[in-house]
Amino acid sequence: MNNKGFSKLEMIIVIVVCLVVIIGGLLLAINLTNSAKADKLKDIADIIVSDGKNAYVTLEKTDKTEYILNNDYSSTCFTIKGLIKNNILSSDYDKYEGYVVIEKKDKEYITSIWLTNKEYMINGYEAKKIKDLSYKKGIEDYDNSVDFNKINGYKSASSENGGTGLDYHGSCIDDKLN
Repeated sequence: MNNKGFSKLEMIIVIVVCLVVIIGGLLLAINLTNSAKADKLKDIADIIVSDGKNAYVTLEKTDKTEYILNNDYSSTCFTIKGLIKNNILSSDYDKYEGYVVIEKKDKEYITSIWLTNKEYMINGYEAKKIKDLSYKKGIEDYDNSVDFNKINGYKSASSENGGTGLDYHGSCIDDKLN
């Protein structure tokens, strides 16, 4: 028998294989996109952490120590808005929300960050741990129940996230300093 063309079963198999390849490709593309966006958020977090630490050092050197709480650890907190208003970050960062907590004991700095771009979030990690974060492993989908504009009462990242876990009863710097 000399049939020309495919049988119905062969056509179904070809269609199913094509769909599997297409779906697999889409899932791979989505995963690569999520990873790239998570990496971008990590890069932004590194910049904010560095600039926040530099701002803390500037407070110490310019005798603006009223903005630094002194307990076992000296500490301060800047919101992203506060860093922008004090010309520490450029206005390019105004699409991000969050805050950075800088703690110092002796000469050691511990810097924790909470950051979101309203798509993804880093929810309280110490600076040294940021490089190890990835999508779904420390960088999560945005959750609007997390307060990224914390002004009163801040804390360090938990000890499992590299921080001290200490609570502070001060306010994050959210306005232009005098």
